[in-house]
Amino acid sequence: MPVIISTSGVSTQVAVELTRHAIRHGASGVMALPPYVRRPGEAGVLAYYDAVAAAADGRPVIVQNAEPPMGTPLSITALVSLMERNPAVRYVKEEVIPGGHHMSALLRAVGDRLLGVFGGSNGLWLLNELDRGACGNMPACGVVDLHVQIYNLYAEGKRVEAEALSFRILPLLNLGSQYGVAFAKELLWRRGVIRTKVARDPKASPLDNVDLAELDRFSKHIGPGLAVGKSCVP
Repeated sequence: MPVIISTSGVSTQVAVELTRHAIRHGASGVMALPPYVRRPGEAGVLAYYDAVAAAADGRPVIVQNAEPPMGTPLSITALVSLMERNPAVRYVKEEVIPGGHHMSALLRAVGDRLLGVFGGSNGLWLLNELDRGACGNMPACGVVDLHVQIYNLYAEGKRVEAEALSFRILPLLNLGSQYGVAFAKELLWRRGVIRTKVARDPKASPLDNVDLAELDRFSKHIGPGLAVGKSCVP
C-alpha cells in the first residue's frame, strides 16, 4: 500500500528535514502545505516546493492548496507554473472554496501534467468532485471506511447506491466539519479504533451534550455501517 506522509513545515528548512525523514523511513511520497506562520510570496512558495521536491528524492509531491488560517492558496496560474518547473509535483489536494470550481479549472489548465487532483473538506463533496474528474478525496478519518464504500460504488457505476450512502452520512459530516479533530477522535473512540478521545489541538472545540446527542441520532440513521466492530487496539 502506498504511504504518503504530510511534511508541511513553518519554513523551508523544517519541511525539507521532515521530507528527508519520511523518505528515509519508506514514504511513497509526501504532501505539504506552504509555510503557514511567516508566509512567503508566490516566488517563495515556488522555491519552497522546489526544495521539498529535491528532498523527496524522486517521490511524488502533493501540493495541499488550502485557504487560511493554515493554507496559503496558490492561483491556477501559479500551480501550472510550479508543475512546469518541477515535474515531481504530480498531485494537488484542492481545498480553496469553492473547491469543485477550482478543481475543474485546474484540470482544464494542466491537462495530463498531473496524475490526479484530490478533494478534502471532510469528504462533504466527494461525488461532486468525482464528477469533475477528481481521483479521490482526503477526508477526516472518522468514517473513512464509508467514504471508501462511496468511492467504490461510484467507480462501479452504482451512482444511485453511492448517493444513498452519501446522503446517510451527510448529517454526520456536517456536524463533524465544525469540530475537526475533536469530532474525529470521538467517533474513532466510539468505534473502538483508539483508546482515548483526548484532542491535543489547543484550538479544538469539545463536543457538548447537544452535539453528543446529535451524534447518537445521526449514527443510528447510518445503521450497521457505523457499528462498532472489534477493536483494533490491543
